[in-house]
Amino acid sequence: MSRSADPEAAPALRAPAAVPWAATLHAVGAIAMFVAMAVCIRALADRLPAGDIAFYRAFFGLMLLVPLVFGGGWARARRTLVTKRLPLFALRALFTYLAIAAYFYALTKIPMAEAISLSTTLPIFMTALAAIVLGETVGIRRWTAVALGFVGALIIVRPGFAAVSWAALTALASAVLYAAAGIVVKLLARTEPPGRIVFYMNLLVAILAAAPVLVDFTPPRWADLPFILAIGATGTAAHFFQSNALKRADASFVAPFDFLRLPLGAVCGYLIFDDRPSDWVWVGAALIFASTLWIARREAIRK
Repeated sequence: MSRSADPEAAPALRAPAAVPWAATLHAVGAIAMFVAMAVCIRALADRLPAGDIAFYRAFFGLMLLVPLVFGGGWARARRTLVTKRLPLFALRALFTYLAIAAYFYALTKIPMAEAISLSTTLPIFMTALAAIVLGETVGIRRWTAVALGFVGALIIVRPGFAAVSWAALTALASAVLYAAAGIVVKLLARTEPPGRIVFYMNLLVAILAAAPVLVDFTPPRWADLPFILAIGATGTAAHFFQSNALKRADASFVAPFDFLRLPLGAVCGYLIFDDRPSDWVWVGAALIFASTLWIARREAIRK
C-alpha cells in the first residue's frame, strides 16, 4: 500500500487548515459596532425614549438604502419594489420593530452586560420556532442545546429568587421577536430576492417607528445628534461586517465571536456608566454561549 493510501498516514500529510483571518476581522468588527451602538443608545437613555431612538435607527438605515435602490433608474427600482407578498413583509417589519424597541428599552434600563446576554438567546428561539413553524427536523441534541440555553436565561433573570425587572423580560422578548422575524425571512427568501427583503424591512420599520414619535415627539438636542448619527452608522456597519464574515466562513466559526459582546459590553458599561452586572449574569451567559455554539455547529454539520 502506498503512503498516500495509508489512512493512518493521511493526517500527517494534511496541511493544517488556514485561519480565515478576513472572516475573523469582520466578525470582530461586527461585535465592536454592536457594542458601540449599545453605548450610544445608553448615552441617550436619560434624554430620549427608546421608541424615538428606534425610529432614528430605522430612518438612517433607510436613507442609506434609498440611493442603492433608486440610483440605477426606475427599471431597476421597479424590480426591487414590485412584490405580491407585502403582508408577509409587513409581518416581518412588525416583529423587527417590536424587537428593536424592546432591546433598546432594555439597554436604557439594565446593565449592558445583562441586556446583551439575554439578547444572545436568539439562536435558541430560532431553532425552536423553525421546528414548530417550518417543520424543520431538530434532533435530540439540538433540543438539549435549546433547553440548556433557556436554563441560562432563567439563571440571569432568576424568577422566584430575585425581583424580575420588566427590562430583563423585554430583552428576552426581543430575542423571541427577532427569531420570529427570522422565520418570516426564511419564508420570504423562497420567492423574494435579498435586496427587496432588506429594503422593505427598513422602509416598513421606519414607518412603524414613526407612528409613536408623531404622537409623542421628544425633540433631540444638538448634543444628541452625534449619538443619533452614530447609532445609524454603527448599526448599519455591524450588519455589513456580519454579512461579510458569514460569506467568508461557516456560521459555526463566526457564531462564537458573538460572545465577545458580553465582556466588551460589560467593560464599556462599567467604565462609562458604572454598570455592575451580578455574578449570575456570567453564569447564565456561559450556558447561553455553550448552547449557541452547539446549535451553530450542529447546523453546519447538518448542511
